[in-house]
Order: sequence, then structure tokens, then C-alpha cells
Amino acid sequence: MLSGLLAKTAEKQAQNQPQQNTDGLSVIFTSHTELKSLDTGSLSGSLFEVPAGYTKN
Repeated sequence: MLSGLLAKTAEKQAQNQPQQNTDGLSVIFTSHTELKSLDTGSLSGSLFEVPAGYTKN
């Protein structure tokens, strides 16, 4: 049942999107990202310190 619902959803999305981009290549995958929260608080200075014992080669 779930696979049938997913197939119907994918079919609807395919019908609503163009099958080729401007270069004439077929679109086979699309993706989107949704940002749900953002923390702008300060970070501890210790996060930016070079670890003890680190040497540059």
C-alpha cells in the first residue's frame, strides 16, 4: 500500500516537471533542502584552538 502511494506521488511529480533541461539532458534526480532552525549563538574559543601535539608536516 505504501509503495503504491509513493509510486503515485512520484508519477505526479514527474508529470509536473520538465523531462529535459536547457542542455537537452534528461533530469533523473531532483532534491530540495529545508532549513528548520538556525542557532546564531556564540561558539567557545576552545573549538578553534590547535590540538595539543599537532605538528605541521
